[in-house]
Amino acid sequence: MRRLLRPLLILLALVFLFEAWLWSHLAPIVAWIVARIPLRAIKARLTALLDRLPPAATLVVFIVPVLLLLPLKFLGLWMLAHGSWLGALGVLALAKMLSVGVTAFIFDLTQPKLMQMPWFRWLYDRVMAGLAWGARRGCSRASAGGCRQPDSVRSGGASADSRD
Repeated sequence: MRRLLRPLLILLALVFLFEAWLWSHLAPIVAWIVARIPLRAIKARLTALLDRLPPAATLVVFIVPVLLLLPLKFLGLWMLAHGSWLGALGVLALAKMLSVGVTAFIFDLTQPKLMQMPWFRWLYDRVMAGLAWGARRGCSRASAGGCRQPDSVRSGGASADSRD
């Protein structure tokens, strides 16, 4: 069983590292887009609404945007399967940028409520420890020029770029 589980864990670690790397490279683009949105007003309204919800309902609020973007990702995969490589790349890149931006924004708003659930706090702590471990391993193998850790790994949470 352990022999079968090892490749899955390695793949999962690679996905987490890729997501951290991607966030560090997409953060400036997302920040530029977010700067054009009346974020303070939207954030104030959403925060007022979320303050009334229990933690479990807040989890639903956090999951809904992710689910709404799934069809766009499936479209990109469908285009890829039908040979439209350039279109698929564009759709998947757009879906990823939207997903990262919306998820970071919603997580920033919902994190206090989500952390009230013990299982979520446990999972969050494990994911952040895994990201930090992966970043340390990657940096220890990096050249003498240094290694830049994503803001989310350094700060132990959402990056400063995702905050207002």
